[in-house]
Amino acid sequence: MGGAGFDIAVIGIGLIAAACFVGLVFLGVYCWTLYIAMKAAAAVPPGHRRFEPGLVWLMLIPLFNAVWAFFMTRGITRGMQQAFASRGLERGDCGAGAGLAYAILTAISVALSLITSIVQSATGQEGGAGAIASCGGSLVGIGSLVYWIVFLVRVNRLGKELRLEFERDRASVPSQPPTEPLD
Repeated sequence: MGGAGFDIAVIGIGLIAAACFVGLVFLGVYCWTLYIAMKAAAAVPPGHRRFEPGLVWLMLIPLFNAVWAFFMTRGITRGMQQAFASRGLERGDCGAGAGLAYAILTAISVALSLITSIVQSATGQEGGAGAIASCGGSLVGIGSLVYWIVFLVRVNRLGKELRLEFERDRASVPSQPPTEPLD
């Protein structure tokens, strides 16, 4: 066996390992952003929640996340709006606009990726309509990422504010001493 075959195999294994590493880094960063969203959802008091915090992790399911993004962003922001309103505070849309833009752009990006795959498998060609859909999907994906960051920054800040508001209430309520039973 020649040395060139061995070199190509080593390079191939190295590229696969590098791709796996990069994929794991991206997955780790995405999980971190989902954790931020979960903390924001958990900051909403249970009586005002429209979205349970643990359901954020359903965003890890491929394709399903394109639909779930609508429910997640809407649920978190509506709960925040309701919690602030119950305190007589107005905080605008609580990131609902950025969340909706993120969800729409995510759905479009996923649809364009599916179109790319279908066109390329049907025609067996890499160019043409598949390339246009792929390029469009990438651009829309960048927009989706921008709105995801804007949404996270907004709900994270408001979540911290909500936690402070409700912690202030708990601190201001005097604790009741235990009462002794009457004989």
